Amino acid sequence: MKKIFNIKIDGYIISIMAVLVVGVIYFLLGHRSFYLIRGSIITLLIAAVILEYMSYRVKNVIDYFRNPLTIVLSVTDSLKYENLPPKEREQLIFLKKTLDNMEKMYNEIT
Repeated sequence: MKKIFNIKIDGYIISIMAVLVVGVIYFLLGHRSFYLIRGSIITLLIAAVILEYMSYRVKNVIDYFRNPLTIVLSVTDSLKYENLPPKEREQLIFLKKTLDNMEKMYNEIT
């Protein structure tokens, strides 16, 4: 299953770029930039933790709704629409198409 935010690769690239930027700022501003650098490093670490946590939460929410969607899909597939009146038949066909699209969207996300 893919992660929503690709923290593993992008996180390393962002960290390397942040270290380079911090180093350049340190050399440009001198020793007075220590507090600026320390604050920016703490901010980047907090942002990385928040992104990782949100990725985990979004994945869990999607997985939580996966089982009910599967149950509803299996129920709609088992219904026979040949014996239904025309209006109910159209509603059932529309429901099946909608649920199939929802499953496709879920599979694209995960």
